[in-house]
Amino acid sequence: MEAHLVGQEIHLRFSYDPQIVARVKTVPGRSWDPVAKRWSIPARRYPEAREILGIEIPELETPPPPADWWQYADKAPAELGPATLMRHQRAYRAICRERPRFLIAADTGTGKTLIPLAVYVDSAPCKMLVVCPLALVRGAWQIDARRFLPGAPFLDLHAIEKTKRAKALRGFQGIACINYESFKASQADLKAWAPDVLIADESAKLKGVASDISKQFRAFAASVPRVYLLSGTPAPNSELEYFVQGQIVGAPWGKSYHGWRGSVAESYGYGGHQWRVTSKGSRLIREDLSAVSWHVHKNDVLDLPERTFVTRQVDLTDEEWEAYRDMAARAVAEIEGQEIAAPHVLTQLGKLRQGTSGFMYPPHADEEKPVEVWAGPRSSKIQALVDLLEEIGPAEPVVVWAHYEAEYRAIARELEERCVEYTGRIPEPWKHSALAGWLAGSCPVLLASPASIGHGVTLTRASYMVWFSGSYSYEQYHQANDRIYRYGQRNACTYYHLVVPETIDEVVLGVVQKKAALSAKTLEFLKGLTPDTGVKGESLHGNTGATTTI
Repeated sequence: MEAHLVGQEIHLRFSYDPQIVARVKTVPGRSWDPVAKRWSIPARRYPEAREILGIEIPELETPPPPADWWQYADKAPAELGPATLMRHQRAYRAICRERPRFLIAADTGTGKTLIPLAVYVDSAPCKMLVVCPLALVRGAWQIDARRFLPGAPFLDLHAIEKTKRAKALRGFQGIACINYESFKASQADLKAWAPDVLIADESAKLKGVASDISKQFRAFAASVPRVYLLSGTPAPNSELEYFVQGQIVGAPWGKSYHGWRGSVAESYGYGGHQWRVTSKGSRLIREDLSAVSWHVHKNDVLDLPERTFVTRQVDLTDEEWEAYRDMAARAVAEIEGQEIAAPHVLTQLGKLRQGTSGFMYPPHADEEKPVEVWAGPRSSKIQALVDLLEEIGPAEPVVVWAHYEAEYRAIARELEERCVEYTGRIPEPWKHSALAGWLAGSCPVLLASPASIGHGVTLTRASYMVWFSGSYSYEQYHQANDRIYRYGQRNACTYYHLVVPETIDEVVLGVVQKKAALSAKTLEFLKGLTPDTGVKGESLHGNTGATTTI
């Protein structure tokens, strides 16, 4: 019998023998190619094939991954500039010394940035390209590079005009950092630069199999000698989102997403267009990932204080309730019978979420801009925020999350010099200056949007966080919460959710806390105007703290 490794498959050829054919048919995943007249077996099934068929393929005779990655911790230096690396960081550093591709699936707040910086030190002189969300270019990478490796050349490619990036890269040896959007536009220049090491920070950006960034990054990574992915939540919605990331670091999944999906998941729902991972498929995914990734949970490596989650109920005025109910009725009429995840539906739900903050979208308005509906100096929710900040303490550092421009404007107008703003409506240089000032103690309140600063940035100056308005994205919610709950935090953390009862606020909070997907329950809720989140009185944050409604 001849057995050869071809890509991610083992090809078998042998003279016909019914007994051998019977044994081959007992190997999981085997298939017969009538044109090539050969049997094929997935490479990941080599252990079973070797035992059943007695074949040996030297390329697959590698030692199994260690049962405990911790043993690597003693193989790497503990110092990185002024920092002493924690045990898990030393282990990752040693793993990256041995493995040219790896998924560093360390929980948010565990100091992932220092691991690639250690890789750079171990590889210098070298050319390292870091691709990350825009907020992290200066908010995390530039800050950490200057702090821990002050002598390392650092290049902020986003700050350089697209037409001038090629010139800036010419002959550059050091760390070049660029955001995902600029990466897509500058691939030719980056490929010509030929980096030695490629880092994808917050690699969940690559979770979409059909997205342009996933396709382009995967193709680009194929030509780079060493590639490391970093993410606290690589697959926030489904294990199927591991596919592209797993491919990049060498998981034995082949080239076809649909073929791989069919082996680990089953279709369901109307028309069979939805997919869920089977229990067997989940086990296979974990087994395949165990050789190319290692997950470290925050609670396993950090001695962090407790967290408390508080739901602060907000009562609307009669005027606000009338406006909200009118918007809810119109929303139901407009989205009745439509797919709940459709863009138009999400737009309507977004407008309704602003209704609980005191803003209304009048019917048949000439401009799609909300108007204020409160009669007094401020809306009920803004008044609740003002009262809460007073309760916390006028000088106490607080992070306030909001999602809409009308909310940013109203909050900033109310708090004035007590806050700085880091949102999408603020120009880039101003945002970074505002953040630097807040971190230095310029004022107590940081008003921010999770989409702008929800990843990677350390905000441990604050131990209080207020969700003025929420998001349906569990990944966004989880990442934003961890901005204050990470290495360096010494105080117990308290999270406040401002929620108007019996409104869409309760649905949004229930969805993210239950790690649920946006579903038709939202529409059912709107029709009855009765919350059905299934989360009342339930602790939804593991063992990290308490959940309270007041």
